[in-house]
Amino acid sequence: MYCSTACRTAACRQRAMSAQWRPAIDHAELKLPPAPDTDTQVARTIIEAAVVASMFARLASEARPGLAARCEHVCNGIRALLDERFPGALR
Repeated sequence: MYCSTACRTAACRQRAMSAQWRPAIDHAELKLPPAPDTDTQVARTIIEAAVVASMFARLASEARPGLAARCEHVCNGIRALLDERFPGALR
């Protein structure tokens, strides 16, 4: 808390004057790891979708009734689509 608007303004100016700026990062110098192959990316995405479905399943049991039914429907939909398009992936 500040005793007045003038004190708050003075403190803000002092912080701004004492701030040290860092040079910008040259993105051309960054070395990124190579992206995984597409099969690995698909496998990871299937796992992530299954995790999202599990989160909706948990919310279906914890959310208020109006949202619980929707969460359960989304969970069942995600799982059904994954099982239809990637049979056996959820086992």
